[in-house]
Amino acid sequence: MNNTVGDWELGIGQLGVLEYWLFDPKGEWIKQQLQGYRLRGEVYEPITDSRCEPLQLRLQIEGQLIGFYREDTGEKLLIPEELVSAAECIHLPQTD
Repeated sequence: MNNTVGDWELGIGQLGVLEYWLFDPKGEWIKQQLQGYRLRGEVYEPITDSRCEPLQLRLQIEGQLIGFYREDTGEKLLIPEELVSAAECIHLPQTD
């Protein structure tokens, strides 16, 4: 079996994968660090708007991580460490 990118894309396309993303935080193989591909017809085309259509999210490089932002509100989806920090900042009233 020939293991080319075209064969791989054909396989994931047949599985119904609408988009896929490559992330290289150091920029060693992907100059822009984050590159997505969206299935259009039978061909995957580069994503140029940093939007994940199926999830309705905008992706943004944030250091060594990817930030995910809701398209409808612009709200960032927090990673676990951020969730813990946010929870620690909430002061719930004490009950007797």
